[in-house]
Amino acid sequence: KMNNKLNKNTQSLQACVSGSVTVRDLRIGNYIKTKEDKFHFYEILQINRGSICIEDAISDEFESVDIIDVEPIKISKDWLEKLGFIFIIRNMWELKIDFYTKLQFYENQDEYITLFVQNYNNGERISDTHLAIKNAKYIHQVQNLFFDLTGRDLTDR
Repeated sequence: KMNNKLNKNTQSLQACVSGSVTVRDLRIGNYIKTKEDKFHFYEILQINRGSICIEDAISDEFESVDIIDVEPIKISKDWLEKLGFIFIIRNMWELKIDFYTKLQFYENQDEYITLFVQNYNNGERISDTHLAIKNAKYIHQVQNLFFDLTGRDLTDR
């Protein structure tokens, strides 16, 4: 039973960092843009088999769009700040999840997110664990990873 849960979590993590957008990559609450309007961003409200219902973040208008008309939002400095990440040094951004856990985004050729966990025993720090997830390029991937780790939407922080 534990192996099934581990496999499911591993598949979920892999799905949240895949390079192309499919219905399986997305979840309610993700931010996306459309091919028709690349300057606005939208929040996903409902996911259907081949289409999604979205809300314009500025005008609060709703519409249904085909999944093929959806584009992911590239991770940028502005988006990291909107999601609560703090610039640390050079090409590193960080988001604290709790006292022991943080997400770190490194902007370089491979663009990756590191899950950094400090391990304590009786109040004493005994080790650090790093899990690097490569090819993290899009905002929905960061949102999905945060949700997989915490069970909360990144925007609800």
